[in-house]
Formats: sequence, C-alpha cells, structure tokens
Amino acid sequence: MQPRLIQRGLTLTELVFTIAVLAILTALAVPSYNSFLDKQRVKGAANALADDLRFAREESVRLGRSVHVTFQPGAPWCWGVAFARPCDCKGLNPALRCDISRGGGEDFKGVELAVSQAIEFDPQLGRVMQPGRVEFSSLGGKRLRVELTGSGRSRVCAAEGSVSGLEAC
Repeated sequence: MQPRLIQRGLTLTELVFTIAVLAILTALAVPSYNSFLDKQRVKGAANALADDLRFAREESVRLGRSVHVTFQPGAPWCWGVAFARPCDCKGLNPALRCDISRGGGEDFKGVELAVSQAIEFDPQLGRVMQPGRVEFSSLGGKRLRVELTGSGRSRVCAAEGSVSGLEAC
C-alpha cells in the first residue's frame, strides 16, 4: 500500500472562487465607502466652521473687541476670522490677512460652500449683530448647515435630514 500524498496549497478552482467572492464584496463595499467619505468631508467642513465661530465668539468677549467672520465663495472657497474687516481669507491681499483663523475648500475636497452674509460678534456678550446660517453641500448630495443664533451660539444640523446621525434643521 502506497503512502497517501499530502496536498499543499490551493487548487485552481478554489483560487478562482476566492477571487470571485472578493470581487463581489469589493463591488458592494466601494459605493458605501464613497458615501462614507462624502459624509465625513461635509461634516469636517461644517464642524471646522462651527469651531471657528465658537472661538471667534470667545475671543471677542475675552479681548473686548469685535470679531468678524467673512466668507469668500468660488473656487476655492474660504472663510476667515479677524479683528479687522474685511478679511481676505484667500491671501491675495496681505494687508487684509485673517489674524485669528481661516479655513477653506482646499482642506475639504468635493465640498461646496453656500454663503449667507458676514458675521460680526459683539465684544460685550458675544452676540451676533444678525443671526445667520452657512450651508455646506457635497457632490454626493449631503448637506449640512451651520446655524448661528442671535446669542452667538452655533450648531451643526442636517439640511432636510440629508445626513443621518445629525439632528435635522
């Protein structure tokens, strides 16, 4: 009686089956992953602006000076926070630089900014002269809004419930 040979490795059939299963799983995962990235980019932009608005309010009260937040739409869009108005967040005019903070579209690829108006924080109580909102949208249809109340508080919410996990506006 001959000894039985021990088989090592994979047969061609097993290898083809494994590759087919991996291809199907990848095809299912890619759209979900792209949607996840789309959502994270919009959330990142909205949260960055909300953080800058909170910081602008704190600086206004702490230093007893008016703080202005200006927006520049277009490609690339940006916002800037400064003591002097207007602030050139695109950096084209060094005399009008944003001396507190700035943020922009180069950090959030595929996200667009819809602007309402400039914001000014009162140095006494951190209130804003006029409440407003700024909306971010992605190429995938995700829309987030940063709302600013008259008291100067900002909050991020989902415009028309387009982003799960956040309160609808």
